[in-house]
Amino acid sequence: MPKYGYKCPECALRWEAWGSMKDIPPLCPSCGGAHGERVPSTVFFVNKKGPDDLKSKKTGETTKEHIEENREILKKMKENTKNKE
Repeated sequence: MPKYGYKCPECALRWEAWGSMKDIPPLCPSCGGAHGERVPSTVFFVNKKGPDDLKSKKTGETTKEHIEENREILKKMKENTKNKE
């Protein structure tokens, strides 16, 4: 199953979820009031032949940075969910 990006029409939260094209869009994990609208996902490529700032970083370093960024986002989402309960 592919992973799709969604945006809540009520609170504007963006999130990703696994599913099929035929599935009903999931409810917003933040407000729970509306089904998400599918949004185009962003794609990230590392081109070592590109700008000088990308040449200096190794692919593993860039991957670790993105993992840490996503951990922080997930942590904030969990805190928001706990505060709403």
